[in-house]
Amino acid sequence: MALLGDYLMKDGTAKTAVVILLLSAFTLFIAGCKQTLPEIDSPGAKLYIAKCGICHPPRHPQIHTYKAWKKIVPIMDKRAQESGLRAPLTEEEKAAILEYLRKHARKMF
Repeated sequence: MALLGDYLMKDGTAKTAVVILLLSAFTLFIAGCKQTLPEIDSPGAKLYIAKCGICHPPRHPQIHTYKAWKKIVPIMDKRAQESGLRAPLTEEEKAAILEYLRKHARKMF
């Protein structure tokens, strides 16, 4: 097996692939770790936890961009209604949750 490893490491492309693989694994590990929500005592965070935490633990806002959150929140709201877990979000609640997520969302990629 060492001979195969030596062969692969002679090629610069293989070294790059190994580095990318290790960085990807590290990123997934960190992303999977439980992170405290930003501004957890803010009204937006409390509403997000109360409304979105009914079906699953609230996700850290940085796992998605704001553009993605704008699509996800209505879908999750509909699923919560259909499952009978809660009433639909009011427009004010939806706006407050989206503002909280916008403020703390991942900026790109």
